[in-house]
Amino acid sequence: MSQWTHVNGIVRIDTMRYDLYIGGLTPWGSEGPLNVVVWQSPAPNSIAKFTVSIFGDLRDYNNEEEVVAFFENLATMDGFWIRSGVFEVEVEGLEPSIYQFNGEKFVKVFPASPPQTRRTKCSETDQTL
Repeated sequence: MSQWTHVNGIVRIDTMRYDLYIGGLTPWGSEGPLNVVVWQSPAPNSIAKFTVSIFGDLRDYNNEEEVVAFFENLATMDGFWIRSGVFEVEVEGLEPSIYQFNGEKFVKVFPASPPQTRRTKCSETDQTL
C-alpha cells in the first residue's frame, strides 16, 4: 500500500523574475513532483501581480518538513517577493497541517497548540484561554 502526501497551497506575489523556474525545486513523489501554476494579472498596475498555485499528491512520500522547506525557500528566493500565502500538507494517516506566511516566513497555524488552563482570581474554577 502506498503512502501519500497531499499538498495544496497558494502564494500571492508582488514581483517575480521571469527566468525563475520554481517547478524543478518542488518535492517529488514516486510518480512525479507537485504541480506549479503561475497566473499573471492582466492589470498593468496590480499590487499582487502573480498568483502561484502549488498542489498535488505525492505517492510514496511522507516528509512534511521537506514540503515546508520548499515553501520557506520561496520566501527567501531573490526575485520572488511574497505578499501573502497559505498551504496545507496532509501526510495520510496524520492530522493535516496548515501554514501561513507572516511577512517573513511560513508559520504553522493548525493544528494550534493546545489551549492553556489557568486559575482566575475571581473564581477557583479552571478556565480555558
